[in-house]
Amino acid sequence: MELFIFDLDDTLFKTTAKVIVRKKNNIMRKLSNAEYSNYQRQDHEYYDFSEFKDANIFNETATPIHKTLKILKEQLKKESDVNVIIVTARRDFDNKELFLSTLEKHGIDTEKLYVERAGNNIGMASYKAKKLVFEKYLKTKKYTKVTIYDDLISNIRALYFLGESYPDIKFCGFLVKGTKIERVIYS
Repeated sequence: MELFIFDLDDTLFKTTAKVIVRKKNNIMRKLSNAEYSNYQRQDHEYYDFSEFKDANIFNETATPIHKTLKILKEQLKKESDVNVIIVTARRDFDNKELFLSTLEKHGIDTEKLYVERAGNNIGMASYKAKKLVFEKYLKTKKYTKVTIYDDLISNIRALYFLGESYPDIKFCGFLVKGTKIERVIYS
């Protein structure tokens, strides 16, 4: 059986949601998903992820990345031997039904996949939180191949790192950069 893992933000969809950097409740800056990945917090700064929990923002601004969305839909059409999950660094949305209906609006059959919210592992770096989710699936020993699509190389490397513990599984990763998809060699 094959497992397909898709990231949500900047892999399947672009949105306008921002990570707000605050200091003593004052907004210092607003970061895109990509900017957040590289940002170094200053003393006494903290992150406010409220826009990433807001299902309305996602519903109103989710713009599909057609190449990866097409791949996800193709995998969902397969009748057997495939499991598809979305693993996002987001926490739970404030309106689960609206979030799922937004996915359905874009042609995703939400009955055939599960959305893992790695962001619920509060205080953990994205790649570490996602690594916990990946391992949950690998431990089942149901899979002979795992393929990941993500916009962050750190998340793909987190999956590849687990390969040492699961030598019977073939790993395949694809880095999504805008409209380009590049294969990341497992070594």
